[in-house]
Amino acid sequence: MIASIARWGKRDAMGQKLMTFVERMDSPAPNTFRIFLREACGFVLEALGKPSSNVPFIMPKRVADTPADKQIDDATGSGPYIFSRPSSSRATRRSTSGTRSTQPRKEPPSGTAGGKRVYVDRVEWNLALRDAQSQVNALLNGEIDVLEQPAFESYAPLQADKSVQVVNSNPLGFQYMCRFNHLHPPFNNAKVRQAALAAMRAGAVPARAGRRQGVLPQLPIDVHLRHAVRQRQGQRDPVEVEHEEGPGAGEEPRATTARRWC
Repeated sequence: MIASIARWGKRDAMGQKLMTFVERMDSPAPNTFRIFLREACGFVLEALGKPSSNVPFIMPKRVADTPADKQIDDATGSGPYIFSRPSSSRATRRSTSGTRSTQPRKEPPSGTAGGKRVYVDRVEWNLALRDAQSQVNALLNGEIDVLEQPAFESYAPLQADKSVQVVNSNPLGFQYMCRFNHLHPPFNNAKVRQAALAAMRAGAVPARAGRRQGVLPQLPIDVHLRHAVRQRQGQRDPVEVEHEEGPGAGEEPRATTARRWC
């Protein structure tokens, strides 16, 4: 546990920041580890529990002892599957197969938490399908069973095929971060930055005004600015702008999974 967290703390940006607060770590019992902080830190749980790169995966100590500047070449993990090493570095498929003798936690799975139950004997990733249309064709032809994130333009043909189930796998959408370059126009103008912030508030842009539904419709920033400025001036009518029509309120967001029924 400690070796894994220490290695992660050298590679991940959030882990590096967390380690500036850490005084030491120890393990007083086999099922216990402790982190001692030099001062209060408000993002310890968020850092250790984050589901995206780089995740602080817990590895066997021999693997975690790999220098932080060296890529890990041992795929031994704690899950129920065993990684099958490809015969060539150019192989376009990766797979996991078989199960360990471990028992999952007696609780329902919940995102990255909960019991990890096994329902299939083998999982294979096809890394050669990089083109959106090739992915759709492979799914419709039965060459693959799951397409995790179809391209937006693929929604219509997938929804039209009765053998495919389109699932909204992320109803909460995504969280984005925006930083203005205040050294250059137009964001060197404080009023423009204020207008941009106003445009990003919920409801500032009509529900059907975006190419894709999400936390913020993906319109050109000048559309957001013009709309926000008009609102500040008391003009409540929406901005008229030519745009590509996309999902609106209540429709499928970008994070969608397509599955083929066999």
